[in-house]
Amino acid sequence: MDEPGIHQSFAEALRFPGYYGNNWDALVDCLDDLCAEVTGGSGIVGVIQAADRFLDADHFPLLVSVLRQGAERANSSLDLDGFPLDRPAIAEHFVFEFRAFDPGRGVRLVEQPDLILTQGGRLRRRGARSRGMALRVGPPRRPRPAPAPTNSSPALD
Repeated sequence: MDEPGIHQSFAEALRFPGYYGNNWDALVDCLDDLCAEVTGGSGIVGVIQAADRFLDADHFPLLVSVLRQGAERANSSLDLDGFPLDRPAIAEHFVFEFRAFDPGRGVRLVEQPDLILTQGGRLRRRGARSRGMALRVGPPRRPRPAPAPTNSSPALD
């Protein structure tokens, strides 16, 4: 798929506004600005099916980077200057679904620290199952905070 096709697909699927600029910066901005009308207030997981067709495209690493940037910004409740946004964070993740994929090649193509590759798992989408390779693109997962220590000493009266 060429770059104009990518922009058109995202604009249609995610109902971008009419002023969407059909460029990579505009894609990051619109992914950051997805509203509750599109996400249903609960966020999105975008599945890019048959992603094998992107592997040899010069823009594949850029597409992965743009989706990661958009997801990272949407998942934040702060703006780029560190100030609170007037909207809650939106859960946003993207999965590239491949039929045949070499994980080593994928890492070499995109080389990003927050890239997760899984192999042989089942990806579920609306009742369908798919086997193969998945490339998850999204912000780094934050570790869960450790539970607060409890005071096990007896209470004194």
